[in-house]
Amino acid sequence: MKSYLSVMLLLCLTYSSSAQTQKDRTAGDELILAQKNFHMGVAFVAVGTGALLLSLSSTDNGSSSNILQYGSYICNLAGIIFIVESYIHIGKAGKLLNSQGAGTTLSVTRNGIGLAYRF
Repeated sequence: MKSYLSVMLLLCLTYSSSAQTQKDRTAGDELILAQKNFHMGVAFVAVGTGALLLSLSSTDNGSSSNILQYGSYICNLAGIIFIVESYIHIGKAGKLLNSQGAGTTLSVTRNGIGLAYRF
């Protein structure tokens, strides 16, 4: 279990070390960061769920089973936090795109209603 947690911690540090400062991020950077956070979250939830199933299926009801259960709870909680953070980054990317004027707008003209796409 310690080796799994150390690998997950190493992956988190690798992903977070490549992050840019908040002011330098573009909408594409935010979407890439959202993808990385989502993948990390899914990995944490998968490891946590596997550890929980392993601890529940073990015949040993001692302290090692309890430690494994608590470790799985922590992994699942970390995974949920990463997944929620990925949705926050998706929202930031959308706000950046809106502030740059990109996207589709609906406008009223003299000839009727027009649909305009700006990129």
